[in-house]
Amino acid sequence: MSPFASSDADQLSSQLVGAGEAIGDVDAVDALAAQAIVDAASPITPRATGALAAATRAIGNEVVNARSYAAPVHWGWSRGSTTVAARPWLVQAAQVAEPQIEDLYETHIDEGLRTIK
Repeated sequence: MSPFASSDADQLSSQLVGAGEAIGDVDAVDALAAQAIVDAASPITPRATGALAAATRAIGNEVVNARSYAAPVHWGWSRGSTTVAARPWLVQAAQVAEPQIEDLYETHIDEGLRTIK
């Protein structure tokens, strides 16, 4: 015999499903995480004209840069006698923002778990 009444078990089950749905919906947290990376990238983005920094933005859960030269500057590039050394500012920005991003997801999970009574 279970120590829980059937209605208690049904209520707990419903609350667990609700918490799982709340925790599973991470779109808003993903967007905040992407913005945290963009914010951390701003001071360390390579600057010649400032166009690269101005074009780095968060769109949904992605960090994007519309400049055609963003990837070669970030990852480096070599063709023939021309070489561009890698300057991975977005990877560095993600590392800088990591504690903030961890806090965002931890808070999101805690809020979902608080729905269980």
